[in-house]
Parts: sequence; C-alpha cells; structure tokens
Amino acid sequence: MRTPERIRQVKREYMQRARLDPEKRNRWNELRRGKHKATAKAYSVKLRDRHFFKWRARNWSRHGRVTAWQLMCLWHKQRGKCALSGKRLGRDAHLDHIVPKSQGGVGTIDNIRWLDPVVNQARQDMTDEAFLAMCNQVVEWIGRRIKTALTR
Repeated sequence: MRTPERIRQVKREYMQRARLDPEKRNRWNELRRGKHKATAKAYSVKLRDRHFFKWRARNWSRHGRVTAWQLMCLWHKQRGKCALSGKRLGRDAHLDHIVPKSQGGVGTIDNIRWLDPVVNQARQDMTDEAFLAMCNQVVEWIGRRIKTALTR
C-alpha cells in the first residue's frame, strides 16, 4: 500500500544507494553549482534580445497558451501602442488580461492586450471601468488642489 510513510522510506533507501554512486553524485553537484542555470539564463537573454514575441509567449505560457504569432498579430493590431493610454510601446511592454484572472478572466488571446508598464502597474487587478473611474477621481482632486492654490 502506498502510504506517505512508505513513500518516504522508499525514497530514503533510494537516496542512500544513489549517494554511493559517484556518477550520480557528480551530476547532483553540477546541478547544485548551477551550471544548468547559467545555460538557461543565457538562452533566455538571447531569446529576449533576438525573438521578442517568442520570449513573451514563452513567459506568458503559465497564464494560458498563447503563441508568438498571436502576440505579434496583437501588437500589429494595436499598432505598437498601449491599449489604454495610446503611448508608443517598447520592449518593456507588458501583457495584460482585459478581464483580470482574479475576476474570472482566462489566459486566451481574446483576453490579452499590450499595455505600457506604468499603466499596467497602476491598473493592478481592476477592471477598465474601475481604473478609469479612479483616474477621473485623481484628475478631479488635482484640479481642486490647483484651483485652491491659485485662489490664495
């Protein structure tokens, strides 16, 4: 029977045998030193520099399945501009869920858009309506402050 204690026991026995094998110990030591991490990091940097959409699609895959081609088409559809502010986007552009995942949004291409990083961080997990209402409140408050400063 597979109980948690039996699984732990089998693993302990395996590890005791494996520690005696010099080939496995060398492989573990290499992994612990991080040689594989350096290779993965170099690949990721190369991918980011040369294949922007492929890199974004690879990093976005934990949110849902999106291809580099779909991201490139979305970029061209938005004409390389932020969906909320209209600012010209660069390589630091963020992908954003239109309907936030915390509110039931999915990670498909239909629910994704490119945003300026500052706008995306300000928006957080708000809907567009809530975000625009907050922006309007900020503008009104600043307007009142300027008005009171000018009347002094």
